[in-house]
Amino acid sequence: MEGRLKAYLEEAAARLKGAFTLEGVYLFGSWARGSADLDLRVVARTDLPPLERIGGVLEPLQDSPWPVEVLALTPEELGERKNAKGAQAG
Repeated sequence: MEGRLKAYLEEAAARLKGAFTLEGVYLFGSWARGSADLDLRVVARTDLPPLERIGGVLEPLQDSPWPVEVLALTPEELGERKNAKGAQAG
C-alpha cells in the first residue's frame, strides 16, 4: 500500500500544480492511525476564498482510490496557524 500511496500523492501534487501555485501537499491525520481516508493539507498561493479553494483541490483529485479530506491554506494562513500554536504553547 505504501508504494501505491506514494505514487498517488506524487500524481496528486502534479495535478494540483496545474491548478494552483503549489507550495506543498502534506499527508496528516487519521491515515497514520489506520483510517482509510486521506487527510491532505494543501498549501498554495491563491486569492480564492476557502470554500472555493477546497473545491479547486478536490476537483483534480476526484478519481482518488481513497476518500480525500482537504485542508487548503495559503502560506500566510499556515504561518498564522503555526504562530498561534507557538503562542499557546508558551
